[in-house]
Amino acid sequence: MSDLLAAENLHKRYFDGSSELHVLRGVSMGVGAGEILVIMGPSGAGKSTLLHILGALDTADEGEVTYDGLGFSSLSGSMLAGLRNHHFGFVFQFFHLLPDLRAIENVMLPAMIDTGVFAWLGRKRAVLERAKELMELVGLGDRMRHKPGKLSGGERQRLAIARALMNRPRIVFCDEPTGNLDTATSNDIFELIHTLNQDEGLTFVIVTHNKQLAERADRVLHIIDGQIDGIQLEPAQDPQSDEEIH
Repeated sequence: MSDLLAAENLHKRYFDGSSELHVLRGVSMGVGAGEILVIMGPSGAGKSTLLHILGALDTADEGEVTYDGLGFSSLSGSMLAGLRNHHFGFVFQFFHLLPDLRAIENVMLPAMIDTGVFAWLGRKRAVLERAKELMELVGLGDRMRHKPGKLSGGERQRLAIARALMNRPRIVFCDEPTGNLDTATSNDIFELIHTLNQDEGLTFVIVTHNKQLAERADRVLHIIDGQIDGIQLEPAQDPQSDEEIH
């Protein structure tokens, strides 16, 4: 089976005056459809940079990223924006919710971004129903009218996940999604990710330092000094079940 998303020989450099920081050094990897892939590594290793390039939020200096057989280098800026908005979802450590909007309005934002006024009038009811469904799906059905400031950290991250799902993406990119959460809440967020993966068939690419989260992923890549390390963790088996996984 071919990869849904693949990177080939990615290099990324940043310049500060006369000095050069070579962040990615020839990274090649792939992500299968329906997979939960975790990327781990020490601070400064290039994890977030790699995630941003895979999600078309940034560009590599060398190399190519391919999504569903389509190379990013062949796409215009507007086409890449469409890819980000309609095929990819994003969840970040600091939530990035708009504080003056109610929870359900935050969820609706991705559907509003590229919709003109007249088109929006025709779509608004369907978008609202989709947002309500997502709020229920992530366990926030009773928080729709709350503003982010009235929600707990775990609730805000669930809200951010609901927003990421608004346009029915195939891949959700998560950058330290449990970085600001306590252990119990972090476990709840990963349970939600796992449920969405199993029930909705969503593919997840997750950057994290959370070893417990990584142990429950399908696959773990370690990035060290801008390169993928050869060691990969195998999927963890459910300690409560001796049944074979089919």
